[in-house]
Amino acid sequence: MAHKIFFSVAPKVFLVGECVKLLPGLNYQDTVQKGFDYTGQSQITVTFSNICQQAFSVDAFTLFSNTDNGGNFSAKIEGFSIGVNQSISIPVKYYGICLTDVPERNYIISLNGISANYKLLINTPFINTPPTITNVELLLPNRQDYTFHDNDFLPHYNDVDMHSMAAVILEGNLAPFRLNGNIVTSPLEVSFYQLQNGALKYIAQNTDDEINISVTLKAKDELGGISN
Repeated sequence: MAHKIFFSVAPKVFLVGECVKLLPGLNYQDTVQKGFDYTGQSQITVTFSNICQQAFSVDAFTLFSNTDNGGNFSAKIEGFSIGVNQSISIPVKYYGICLTDVPERNYIISLNGISANYKLLINTPFINTPPTITNVELLLPNRQDYTFHDNDFLPHYNDVDMHSMAAVILEGNLAPFRLNGNIVTSPLEVSFYQLQNGALKYIAQNTDDEINISVTLKAKDELGGISN
């Protein structure tokens, strides 16, 4: 009786590194806010494909990170499952604070041999620094009205952002003041145009006594910033 040789060949065991990759031919772009502390927010997904006849679970991993100027920003993919011959889009999760000074960064992201370009645009929020204004001191003769003008305030006004003065704000006892001849209440905002046209006046009191009047003065810039 003849004897035979028998072979038992085990089926191929596919590994996640052989099968799950970035979907080729795609690039990505998103915008983040400089200085914002991200805790998982984003509006973008990255697409992965499984080219094998086996489902897989993929562990979480980091796409890229940015530590410019001491920042701790990172873009991550949380763990996910992908079925046989499936392509799925997985949300990107942003964490930490991006502090880079450049308007954009280009990263190469990759998974198991397939790479893509990921352009990150960095939006730097505009911060308006409030203006400052110093004391305005006037010495008036007895029983003499006074008409204010813009030059009473401009030498005392400063704005590091180079924004123009838009108005002054007076607070306190404004009984001696008139705007366009009208009695006013506190607080009173007087526009730069009104100052230029002499709309703000001090009405002298009917007394020979020495009078000291003090009201709080603030300045407002053209973007709405108000001095402290």
